[in-house]
Amino acid sequence: ILKKDLRFYSNFRKILKFRRLQKQHLPMGNFSFDIKKNTVSYDLILFGSDEVWNVNNGFFGFNSAYFGAGVSPSIHRVAYAPSCGSSNAGDHKFDWVREELCAFDALSVRDLNSYDAIHTVTGKEVALVPDPTLLVDFEEEVVAPNVSDYVLVYSDKLPDSEVDRIKQFAVDREKRIVSIGFTHDWCDENHINIDPFEWMGFIKNADFVFTTMFHGTLFSLIFNRQMCLLADSYRTNKFSYMLKYFRIENCIFDQKIDIDYEQFNKRKAEFRKVGLSYLRSSINETLY
Repeated sequence: ILKKDLRFYSNFRKILKFRRLQKQHLPMGNFSFDIKKNTVSYDLILFGSDEVWNVNNGFFGFNSAYFGAGVSPSIHRVAYAPSCGSSNAGDHKFDWVREELCAFDALSVRDLNSYDAIHTVTGKEVALVPDPTLLVDFEEEVVAPNVSDYVLVYSDKLPDSEVDRIKQFAVDREKRIVSIGFTHDWCDENHINIDPFEWMGFIKNADFVFTTMFHGTLFSLIFNRQMCLLADSYRTNKFSYMLKYFRIENCIFDQKIDIDYEQFNKRKAEFRKVGLSYLRSSINETLY
C-alpha cells in the first residue's frame, strides 16, 4: 500500500479529519468487537443505515452483529433504513440471521430490494423510509471549496466511454473536471483529503455532477444540482425506490433533461415526514 502512491497518505489524513468531526458532532462510546459487552446498558438500539444488511458486503463481508446477534433479548431493536445492497431474498445467508431479524420490534429499509428480502425472510411488516441524510438540514455545516466553474465527478472506476462523455461535456461548457473521493488522472483536480462537510461543499457548488454513488446522487438532489447518474449494476438495487418515489427515474440518467426541483423538494418534505414519523412511533411504542 505504501509503495503504490500517495493515496494512502491522503486517505490517512482524511480519516483524521473524520475523527475530529466525529468528536465534535457525534459523541460515541468506545469501539468494541464484543457487541454484548458494549450494549449491556441500553434500553433500545437503532440498527442502520446504508449496507449493514448486505450479507455479501465487499468491504466487511458477513457480520451477524449488524442483525443483532449477541444483543441481550431484553434490549429493544429498531431498524432504520438499512439496505441489503446487491443481496436479494434468495440468498441463503439470510437464513443465518432469520431469528435475529424476527426479534426486531420495528423493521424498515430504504429500497425495494431490501424490502423484498426482509419481508420474505421475516414475514413481518417492513416500512420503506428515506435515507437518514434526508432528515437533516446541512446548510450551516457545508464548507465551500476554493474552486469554481467545475463539473464534479464522484465515482470509482468508470468505463472509457463514460470518461469520454464527461470530458466532452466539460469541454463544451468550458468547465474544469473535479473529482472527490477517488483519484482519476483524467480529471483536472482530485480531492481525497476532505471531510464530510467539505465533501458536501463540492457537491453543492458544482455546475453539474456525474456520479455512480447512492449518496452522491442523494446529496446532488438535496442541493438541487443538475446531474447524471451513471448506471452501476452493483448499486442498481439501492437506487430503485428513491428514483421511483421522487419520480425521476426517466430523467436522471440523461444529462439533457433538467430535474424539476420544485416537485422534488415537495416530495422530499413529504418523505422526511415519513421517516420522522416512523422513528417517533417505533421508538415510543417500543419503549412506552
